[in-house]
Amino acid sequence: MKPMQFPQKARLFLLLALCLACCLACGCAQVNEPDPNTNVFFMCNSAKEVRSVSLSWESTTEYTQRADNEPLQNGDISYFVLPESAAIPVTMRVYAGVGQEMGDPLAEAAFTLDLSEGKTAVLIASDDADGTLMIEHDGQMNFELSACA
Repeated sequence: MKPMQFPQKARLFLLLALCLACCLACGCAQVNEPDPNTNVFFMCNSAKEVRSVSLSWESTTEYTQRADNEPLQNGDISYFVLPESAAIPVTMRVYAGVGQEMGDPLAEAAFTLDLSEGKTAVLIASDDADGTLMIEHDGQMNFELSACA
């Protein structure tokens, strides 16, 4: 009896289908959904190499970065869950480094957010006309604390 032979394209397709099935089975293809309680969104719209973001409020600081430590891309979004409050002071900092090597912030800004009654806030890092990295809140730039790298 002669063994069954598959054409080269059929073998390649079978291998691809098996890889896809394994990827879906382990959850690798799932998109990270934000926590349903997310109330602060950070969007990176900068050409600078931003790798880490911190958001501080009360006595808490949370950090976020890409899993591969690569710079954030334009449009990348990070999510934070803060306590519901009509006036919660926050400080956001963006860094070029990661982990123990974050270094000094490329920019930082302080805002008082209204997160009462299910409200959300959007913080955006973008470059101004001079190329200076700025952090803004819903269109309101904070020029006092924002700094250039």
